[in-house]
Amino acid sequence: MNPRVVIIGGGVAGMTAAHELIDRNFDVTVLERDMRPGGKAKTYDAPSPLSSGKLPLPGEHGFRFFPHFYQNIRDTMDRISLQSGTRTVKDNLVQAPRAMLAREGKPPIELPTGPSRSIVEIQTVLRDLFQGSETGLTSSDYLYFAEKILEIMSACPERALKQFESETWWHFMEADNQSKAFQTYLVEGLTSCLVAARAKEANVRAGGVVLTQLFYGLLQGVPIDWVLNGPTTNAWLDPWLVELQSKNVDFKLGAEVTGFALTNDKIASVEFNHNGVTKQISGDYYVGAVPVEVMQHLWSHEMQALDPTFARNLQLISSEVGWMTGLQYFLTVDAPITPGHITFIDSPWSLTAISQPQFWPGVDLGQYGDGSLHGILSVDISEWNKAGVLYGLPALQCTATQIAEEVWQQMVVRLNVGGLQRIPASVPPNRMIDPNVIFNSHPSRNDAPLFINKVGTWARRPDNETPVRNLFLASDYVRTDTNLATMEAANESARRAVQMIVDFSGVGGSCRWFSLPDPFVHWLGPARKIDCMRYGLGLDWVRPTL
Repeated sequence: MNPRVVIIGGGVAGMTAAHELIDRNFDVTVLERDMRPGGKAKTYDAPSPLSSGKLPLPGEHGFRFFPHFYQNIRDTMDRISLQSGTRTVKDNLVQAPRAMLAREGKPPIELPTGPSRSIVEIQTVLRDLFQGSETGLTSSDYLYFAEKILEIMSACPERALKQFESETWWHFMEADNQSKAFQTYLVEGLTSCLVAARAKEANVRAGGVVLTQLFYGLLQGVPIDWVLNGPTTNAWLDPWLVELQSKNVDFKLGAEVTGFALTNDKIASVEFNHNGVTKQISGDYYVGAVPVEVMQHLWSHEMQALDPTFARNLQLISSEVGWMTGLQYFLTVDAPITPGHITFIDSPWSLTAISQPQFWPGVDLGQYGDGSLHGILSVDISEWNKAGVLYGLPALQCTATQIAEEVWQQMVVRLNVGGLQRIPASVPPNRMIDPNVIFNSHPSRNDAPLFINKVGTWARRPDNETPVRNLFLASDYVRTDTNLATMEAANESARRAVQMIVDFSGVGGSCRWFSLPDPFVHWLGPARKIDCMRYGLGLDWVRPTL
């Protein structure tokens, strides 16, 4: 008999764990609360006018972004066959060759993200960005920012873990001593748009992961921005589900786990509600692949007694969450804007967006809604606590309609400038806010928040192993090299959990995961060794001679 593993949660972490386990001859059951797997990544049916024979409009928790350093996700995608038999889901990733910085009342700045980069092109982009685009940034600002990035890249691992983890982005950038433009673009704008956190709360180490990886890609001349060529469920999750079910993974959809039964320090069974009936299921090993706020409520008093410190840390980090929530506008006239992601760098609600259909050449938009769909503008709202410009209220206190109007206005004044109308002036009537945002409470409630890497969170975050000997964690809040609440971290954590099950059971081959790319390790290695010695002596980082 193959060892049986019960996975609680069918999001990216749960599906990854199922994939790795079934390929190693385990017997796998996935308990997923919703009727569609995929967690935050899945596509939702947007409420809208619907003609006979048409599909519901495709809404999502937020737009999907697959930067070049998502190696674990790409490896998984490459093992999911499409119906043609000759292609995989990885082939559904397409490059977004441009990016845009949109500013209020000023022409947007367009930046290349593709591979055809030269030193001259980089110099031109930097000159336009820091000197010729009315940003208020100066060459001195650029040089100082570049040195701080070099500090992150060349610091030793010990400094990164112990100093950067405990330092805010605001403090690291000495923002109090910088210009308003520097604060807007390079301190507050970057942290809120990239990691959905406030600059005075986000730790340097987590933000440094994203920034250094993007810089590595730019310096290497590789495409850094990729998106799917269709709605996420169609282009990725449905083929993944078919792949796993064809390998005999047992998915129980609509199954909500309510608790664990323990025998000594091991789980004996899981209790769950399925189709209105309370059931139990037993396994040899269990994977908790649900968000931290869900796992915290499943952690019973009996489990807490096994290790009170672990339970206390789980409870603490369940409060370290924020909102990075999606809003889709469904347009009757397409608005391509730019072939890539848009960052509204000075918007009160820290908006980012992308116009989807230009990346979906094989998708017939006429099959959705009432047949009038020609464009989809997908927006992420990362700041829910600052006042907006229309109602003077933070998003948390707005109605769904007010949020849609407020977000549209913040985009209009940053896109429709210089005599160009990139989007219509009036708010599209068809739109969808992530259905996990509940508006019947005041303030609003978010049932699918995002774990945020605030100062000091690493010390409280768990590894995959738990005090319950046959329970392992796989989720984006678990410690990983990725170190940011993303699909990539969820995938990596699941691979690590599977490796532990392999080690404990003695069944199956090793389960590998990919560390973050470090293309300049030979170049930066000597500087990191010197910094290790300096850190050990209690000395600050100094600019290396490269």
